[in-house]
Amino acid sequence: MGVHFPYLTGDPGVRERDANSWSKWLRQSRSMRDTVQSILREGGIDNGERSARISDEMGVGSRGGAGKIFHLASIAKWLALSSGG
Repeated sequence: MGVHFPYLTGDPGVRERDANSWSKWLRQSRSMRDTVQSILREGGIDNGERSARISDEMGVGSRGGAGKIFHLASIAKWLALSSGG
């Protein structure tokens, strides 16, 4: 029931623990990276080409900046909602 956040519940399941759990989850989860790309497109922040490349680089661990990506995704979602999207 509800949303499960491993950092808060102490149960990471099959994921690794990390001080920056969001960053680790973004690197480990293709579906989370896809969701972030979709939100960036929805908010008009990215057309998909750049975010797809960045997502692939994050997936193999050659790119940092997951926190910044999450901040951008939250802004993009706000922009989409404020414009009726």
